[in-house]
Amino acid sequence: MLDRIDRKLLYLLDRNCRQSATQLGKALRIHRNVVLYRMRRLEETGVIRGYFTEVDLKKLGFSTFRLFLRLGGQTPADEQRLVAFLAQLPQTIWLFQTKGRYDIDLVYATQDQKGFSEFLDDLNMQFNSIIEERRIGVLVQIHHFTKDYLVADRRASSTPRAFEETAYAVDGLDEEMLLHLADHAKTPFVELARLTQRSINTIKERLRTLEKKKVILAYRPFIDTEKTGYTYYKLHMNLRNYTRQEYLGITAFFAMHPGTVYFTKYLNGDDLEIELHLKGDQELETLLGEVRAHFGKAIRETYVLVFAKEHVFRNIPATLGKKIGAERREGA
Repeated sequence: MLDRIDRKLLYLLDRNCRQSATQLGKALRIHRNVVLYRMRRLEETGVIRGYFTEVDLKKLGFSTFRLFLRLGGQTPADEQRLVAFLAQLPQTIWLFQTKGRYDIDLVYATQDQKGFSEFLDDLNMQFNSIIEERRIGVLVQIHHFTKDYLVADRRASSTPRAFEETAYAVDGLDEEMLLHLADHAKTPFVELARLTQRSINTIKERLRTLEKKKVILAYRPFIDTEKTGYTYYKLHMNLRNYTRQEYLGITAFFAMHPGTVYFTKYLNGDDLEIELHLKGDQELETLLGEVRAHFGKAIRETYVLVFAKEHVFRNIPATLGKKIGAERREGA
């Protein structure tokens, strides 16, 4: 059971997990050794499953697709075979089995859009007997909100972290650093310098630039939502006969809710796609009742997916590592 200090520690780490134990202790008003003890306990119990670096894949040359699949007539073995096929793809950065309208939620990031088309052909060839519906969206924008629900019943500010259209061309060293930080966001400067065979000052300057240019958006922990006592939902909403004011009103409503963690926008997506961490179905129904009471005339339909079982969650496609390895071999 998480206490108030654990929850605030998770909140602070989610804002920047590269903060030192001394900095965290000052914010929490506890000794750094207590911070280290609590972090270790959260890691050992699986509440924190690691630390990752959130990056803008578009600036690395990736296009990101979201694929929802509804299955039918499948046996457990069929579904297991499908999941294994999707999980082994190096371009897969997110793969969940879900409950609701769709059974599979896949996020696929590639620098080769033709390759995505070929993947779809292969998927259909192998699994057309159990895929009843598929829906494909192309990522346009993500707004990421801090996990205020861990520390408050209300959100103080609705300002999210978002991708920005700032031009920046990464080079081989940038990519190598990002690959190291992808699943190990707390890696010290001295270790990054050793791994990349660069000076510590070079590493520090490069990281500052990647942060300033919004290639790196945040350093965050992998938090197991269920072990914090919450359920991970994805709310899809489609509107009708709505005004710009109503649209902005709905988005502001969810932006101020402390359980909102992402707004995502996709070409061919729904009008609103909102990811939420809530205490359970009752809180979800209460929330939906409130939004319908305020904006019901503008809402045509809503449906909810529950993220039931995670299979892949990484921030950078494994193809980036293969690309760097190939470049090293060519330069040898």
